[in-house]
Amino acid sequence: MSLLLHIGLDFDNTVYAAAAPWQAGVWYAGPKRLLHWLENQFGIGGYPENTDYLRIELYRQALAQWLDTAPETPFYAASFGADRFATAAALLGFRDTLLLAGWSFEAEPDMPERLRVLANIEAFFLQKIHHPETGVAAIGFSDRCNMALQELSTRTPDLAKVLLHEPEALQPPFVQRVLAVFRKKNIAVETVEPTPLAGVETDLGHVQRRLLGLSAGKKTAANDGSLLVLRARRDSDAAVFLAQWLAANADWRPVFLLPELNRTLEQALLLERFPALGGLSASLARPSLQVLKLSPVFLCEPVDVYKIMEFVTLPLKPLDDGLALEIARALAQKPGLFSDTWYAAVLSYLEQAELPARVREQYEFWFDRRRYRAEGTAPKRDVLDIYGFLRRWAFDVFEENKNPSMLVLAEQARRIYDLLEALPEQRLSFLELERIVRTIYEPSPVQPTSPETGRFDFVNHPGAFADPADLLIWWNCLFDGAVPAPDPWQKAERHWLAQRNIFPDDPATEGRRRLLLGQKPVLQTRERLVVVVPAQADGAEALPSLFLSDLETAFESVHGFTFSIDKNADRQALSRWGALPEQEWLESRPRPRPRPQILIPKPERIEAGEYETPTNLESLFYYPHRWFFRQKLRLFPTSLLSVTRDQTLLGNLAHRFFELLLQEKDCLSWDKTAVRHWIDEKAATLLEREGATLLLYGREPERNQFLSRVKNAAWSLLSILRTDGWQVADTELPLEGTFGGLPVQGKADLVLRRGD
Repeated sequence: MSLLLHIGLDFDNTVYAAAAPWQAGVWYAGPKRLLHWLENQFGIGGYPENTDYLRIELYRQALAQWLDTAPETPFYAASFGADRFATAAALLGFRDTLLLAGWSFEAEPDMPERLRVLANIEAFFLQKIHHPETGVAAIGFSDRCNMALQELSTRTPDLAKVLLHEPEALQPPFVQRVLAVFRKKNIAVETVEPTPLAGVETDLGHVQRRLLGLSAGKKTAANDGSLLVLRARRDSDAAVFLAQWLAANADWRPVFLLPELNRTLEQALLLERFPALGGLSASLARPSLQVLKLSPVFLCEPVDVYKIMEFVTLPLKPLDDGLALEIARALAQKPGLFSDTWYAAVLSYLEQAELPARVREQYEFWFDRRRYRAEGTAPKRDVLDIYGFLRRWAFDVFEENKNPSMLVLAEQARRIYDLLEALPEQRLSFLELERIVRTIYEPSPVQPTSPETGRFDFVNHPGAFADPADLLIWWNCLFDGAVPAPDPWQKAERHWLAQRNIFPDDPATEGRRRLLLGQKPVLQTRERLVVVVPAQADGAEALPSLFLSDLETAFESVHGFTFSIDKNADRQALSRWGALPEQEWLESRPRPRPRPQILIPKPERIEAGEYETPTNLESLFYYPHRWFFRQKLRLFPTSLLSVTRDQTLLGNLAHRFFELLLQEKDCLSWDKTAVRHWIDEKAATLLEREGATLLLYGREPERNQFLSRVKNAAWSLLSILRTDGWQVADTELPLEGTFGGLPVQGKADLVLRRGD
């Protein structure tokens, strides 16, 4: 059975095809699906997807090889020295663009200099992608396209006709080359010409004719309901209204354009008992993925307490929850590793007999490891251990609770592991490690709910309409900020390539392509187009799409078909085009602000404790309610699990410096130089354990100022004690006594002795 092949720029994902939805003998393909179809036809598939991270590393190695052997300094030398991975990614994009356009990378005498360098690098890169160990994974989209074209030149697929849904001139170079071979094999190629689908006198029909260049000038809007613009303050408000509006008009069967991979609208539809769309959700804020970028912090010295705090407070982490809570409390009190508070909290937790052995193993893996200076390098084997551990842990968690996001985490950890193994270097700087993680770290989409029978049709891309829709709802019609990148090719390079019939994509073509795809939802609507434009999306201010500007130029006024769902008058006006959800307006009855209360049974008598402390007595005298809540009801403020503020931290550190200084037996005989040297020496360990935030990059001025103040204060105290003839009797001395017959126990920070 001969195949009818539909080709569209946005046909690589979900496609709306009402007339022939995926029936036998019909195939819808964008550039990627076209490649997959050719590979299946010729039996040359099986290459892994999403291996750009490995290809970038191999191309980086090829760039380094040519840099070492080139007779002259190549054009990329400076940028390669500044950021090797970013330079490799950019130049690999140049290489793939030229390969897709049909260049063979053969050296010629009159070549432009940059093209000559790329041709020389190609020889090194080909050796690497044909290596038996890395070859299959290093074959990218551009290489596979060339392989498919070579097969297509000698073999003919069973193809009846090709329908192009965009002009051939706007197709990517690879698609244009495939179409040229089809024509040589007498396979018919036709272009679907866009035509106005809505009535001539309707607002939608006028906009369609304006976009197609069939009419000009402004028109007075008919306000016939064929074009509706719904504005809202927030996208969540718009989702609720839209779901209730559809529920009130059960006979409507809209098609949705959902440009963003989030589930705001789908969740609102589910609350109105509509079948699940089965949409995808993608976000870098997913807690499971945060582990990828936070894990290298355990290799770095000085430690970044903020990142460790973020790690231990993640809802899903490779660390026991109870242990992580104790660590977070210790860090909140004293921001550093292995302070006395740390050992008191963590070791007491680990000494529990019923604790599984894996908890102690996790603690040892993350915290009992060697760390390396942030400005230096770390061994690659240590980084491999971390991401190998994360991959195994993610798989184990997935086996327990079947959380699909854990599979995403495991896959991305595997990619980082594979990329690190491909590195020839045995040590990595932390900047390079962060670049590697960023190369892999991406918001992989997941599908929280499966699509259900009877759901509404939807697409995620504006050019994914193979057939017209009677009612189309364009959700979040917002400006995405995407603009064509600057032209990477110089005029001389384009001229040289054009002489050989090689035409890489250019910004002008990309701009026309984006413009056409942005018009597709309007041109593919027959009866009614509903455009939803929130002022805020995902909690941030948003700009409307440029399509709203087209409406401003097409009509004398857009107010007749623009409605704000936040205004009652606009809602009533909108009722002309469909039943509105019933609303119940609640009377606002402000009440006085309630004061916090806690009901406690009145005790017959308050029992005295075993003993009191001076601090507790002070609280009793000046704040009796506070003393009662804490000492008798045992109500204490909960730790916020946040790192101590600088003001509190500096006070605590200063106290610790004086406590340790006065414990030195001969401190009163030291001169000023000895005091300053002792504080510098003690700060090296004390700040790591109890004030690591002062060791972070950019905190050197605050750290030096603080240590200078401590040195001056310490010398002043020792000088006064020595001048007045005092001796240090003790520090942190336990004291006991009575107050009104009640035992009192406490500690004296400093006890001095003079004479008797």
